[in-house]
Amino acid sequence: MLERWLSAVSAYGYPLLFVTAAAEHAFVVGLAVPGDVIVTAAGVVAARGLLRLDTSLGVVLAGVVVGVNASYLVGRRLGVGVVERWGLRLGVPAADLASLEQHFATEGARTVLLASFVAGLKNVVPALAGASRMPWRRFFGWSAVGFTLRAALELGLGWVLGDNLDAVAHALRELGWFGLALAAGLVALWIARRVRARRRR
Repeated sequence: MLERWLSAVSAYGYPLLFVTAAAEHAFVVGLAVPGDVIVTAAGVVAARGLLRLDTSLGVVLAGVVVGVNASYLVGRRLGVGVVERWGLRLGVPAADLASLEQHFATEGARTVLLASFVAGLKNVVPALAGASRMPWRRFFGWSAVGFTLRAALELGLGWVLGDNLDAVAHALRELGWFGLALAAGLVALWIARRVRARRRR
């Protein structure tokens, strides 16, 4: 499968990277976009001399900026209702706006940062942040740290491993397990905060 994406990135280059990065971080839509694989494939293609690594990083980051801000605006404009409507389909527990506001007021920065590394959460958490009225500057600042590190890691992975596709596939699987561990930690944190809030009542 990675070989197929290598061919696609080689053929369509930077436009494909931009569209993929933007779509991957869009609320709901991003769940169906194999962004991690495509960005890593871009690193491999750059190692072959068909793309520039620095330009690839800039294009990916530009796309991510569009995607995360679009997701944030979905939550900001449509409110918690849109999150509740899609929550069960996305595996995100439904929560009322008050609890979201409380959560993001105290743990918003950490949640946004870690979610940037977790497939599935990276296009859901921005909408949650918007719905909870997390200040945009705070949201975007921490989100930018996370998605910049992630993009650099994936491109660097493809660049370093080059044509060793087996090693690339293995590394992507390991990153997937790391993402799962982060996701489990976020869910545990959310549950713990809910339990503590109920005990205080």
